[in-house]
Amino acid sequence: MRRFFFVTVALFLCGCTEQRDSGNRKASFDYSSEAIANDTSSDKQDVFLSNDDKEAEDNMIFQAADERMAFSFDGSYAPNLYSTLDSFCISDGNIQYQYESEDSNEVKTVKYEKIYKEGLLFLKMEEGFPFSITENDSKASTSDTLLVLIGKHTSEDGNNFFPDGSTLFFAETAGFDYPYTFITHSQNFLDHIGRQVYKDCSSFLKENDVEYKVENLSNCKPGTPWVEGVSGSGIGEGFSMECERNYLLIMNGFISYDKPYLYKQNNRIKKLKVIGLENGIEKTFAVLDTPHPQTIDISDFEDSGDIRIEIADVYKGTKFDDTCMNFCAGYTARVIPYEDTIY
Repeated sequence: MRRFFFVTVALFLCGCTEQRDSGNRKASFDYSSEAIANDTSSDKQDVFLSNDDKEAEDNMIFQAADERMAFSFDGSYAPNLYSTLDSFCISDGNIQYQYESEDSNEVKTVKYEKIYKEGLLFLKMEEGFPFSITENDSKASTSDTLLVLIGKHTSEDGNNFFPDGSTLFFAETAGFDYPYTFITHSQNFLDHIGRQVYKDCSSFLKENDVEYKVENLSNCKPGTPWVEGVSGSGIGEGFSMECERNYLLIMNGFISYDKPYLYKQNNRIKKLKVIGLENGIEKTFAVLDTPHPQTIDISDFEDSGDIRIEIADVYKGTKFDDTCMNFCAGYTARVIPYEDTIY
């Protein structure tokens, strides 16, 4: 069953461009504390919009203010088709995994600790993977560190697709140079995503031979963002997509395993404007400054046909004035991010 799922994933994502770098070609700007919209103090109760922002239009939609998440992400997750792992489990501060090979099929248990690199969450194991984690390259390098992106499904809206509190989990590591993430939360993830057809993108960043196109949003693998391509912060830049689900699942910013500093150095989306192209409904949503998966409720656009998504405001980067988003797709359930801001 796992193999069938990932064959489907590979075919579904084969058109996505897998990008590597993100030094940006736009001029940097003078950075000040006023450019940062999120609160980095110890008080995390209000990480959303300032009082000045509350002068925005009446149709501004605010997500419920969640304190920093600390829920457990213990569970069994699905290794990618192209990995050599047969199983992967997190439990009580340990990672348990098993290779497919008959020569190394014992269950390995290693302790891990949570560490932060430039605001991104990593799990550092007490020892790395002993054998290659890719099927077609026995000499591929391995690592003892996993970049993890975590959310929690909630059933507050009456959704029955996922058990309340079930984990949405993605993990990436060094040496896994294949489409989609090294580990994902389940075999049926794509069943709950709307058609990932992106249209009429206003701009994207071209950097030497790398293009950060809007189609990158279909792949939640780190290192493959859409980056707007105009001078300045990209306010008003956007794209259209089909509206087939009640939520938009988003992973904000430039997320990179090898270069985690690119998350803070580049702009992240603070507000998204959503426009129904057939019925004219228009709303602006607050977006949390976190790389972890989060959703915005677009159920009011159910009969809107295609929707237009535009950047309405940004969290300023410390170095580059490019606005980035790693993933965006319709989704069937509400998701709360593991953390509501970067640290």
